[in-house]
Amino acid sequence: MKINKKPIIIAFLLAIIATFGVYKYIQSISIDEEEEIAYSEVYIAANDIKSKTEIDDTMIKLQRIESKYVLKNAVLNANDIIGKIVSQEIIQGEQILYNRLLVEENNEAFAYKIPIEQRAISIEVNGVNGVAHFIRPGDHVDVILFKAEEEKDEKGTTVIYPGIAKTILQNILVIAIDQDTNSSLNDDSKNGIINEEETEMARVTFSLTPEDSEKLLVANMTGEIRLTLRNPEDSESVDTNGAIADDMVPKRK
Repeated sequence: MKINKKPIIIAFLLAIIATFGVYKYIQSISIDEEEEIAYSEVYIAANDIKSKTEIDDTMIKLQRIESKYVLKNAVLNANDIIGKIVSQEIIQGEQILYNRLLVEENNEAFAYKIPIEQRAISIEVNGVNGVAHFIRPGDHVDVILFKAEEEKDEKGTTVIYPGIAKTILQNILVIAIDQDTNSSLNDDSKNGIINEEETEMARVTFSLTPEDSEKLLVANMTGEIRLTLRNPEDSESVDTNGAIADDMVPKRK
């Protein structure tokens, strides 16, 4: 008896078509799912970062992860991480979070910017008569003291000594500047004009040895201080004799 193979062949072809259709359907679902997954880039710790450590670019790396796994306080900008102080240890692979970093205004963060064996000391400097407007944290400056003295001799006569300007500290590091503007406003409501007179003072914070901190304090209490800004590539100290007016203007006869 001869078997009719045609139905078998048709059934076989239909099975192949059905299988292929199921495969393509499953594949399309997988593609759709992949397209729906959102990804984000976050910064993670490249290695363990100890507490109170200042972060540099070698301590972090960028990693692409599914957006749903990005933590709420994750830092997405490297500039917001580099240079910051870690408030508590960050384990390798952990996302860098804002609440694990000390902000600039935090006193604890500022303290860690002071070099070892140095002290931070602040003085107010006249921003109009000096170079305070041009000085930035990280710059190095010299400190000049101007001092004039007078005293009475045995006869009660006042003796005035010529004022002297002398460089007392050289190549010292500026670690902070706080501009403080005291304004006197006069509101002329008739003309709609506000006249403003202002005196600007800059509160400059230096990093000094304990000995130089004492010198700066004495100078600030006994005379007038000016700052001179140094070229970043110039670290040489110069020995000066100081200057008085008679050195530049001949005495009157």
